[in-house]
Amino acid sequence: REEWAGRIELQCVSLTPLDLFDDAFAGEDIALEVARVNAADPRGRAASLGAFIYRNDRLEEKLRRLFDLAEKNGLGLDLHVDEGLHADAEGLRLVAELAVRKGLAGRIACSHCCSLSMQ
Repeated sequence: REEWAGRIELQCVSLTPLDLFDDAFAGEDIALEVARVNAADPRGRAASLGAFIYRNDRLEEKLRRLFDLAEKNGLGLDLHVDEGLHADAEGLRLVAELAVRKGLAGRIACSHCCSLSMQ
């Protein structure tokens, strides 16, 4: 990161299965570790909270938990969303709706949105 400073910004991402955030203690521990990394960074942007967002039972509930942890700890989100060719995938839509509701626009990166081609 230091070698490339000024040319590109590199961040660590806690790319975690979404189900892990369903465990109150594990999710909190991950968010606190990401916040700790950011606290040690002069710009406070060394890391983001990340997750894989697949078609998932209780998807909206789990996403709300992830967003709550990001909001509580002042973290950005980096999400791999709907990595598959399923027309019924709703992860990206739910992420967008939560981003608007929570006021986190501009603090979320979404990638791997393969399902968009089927929708």
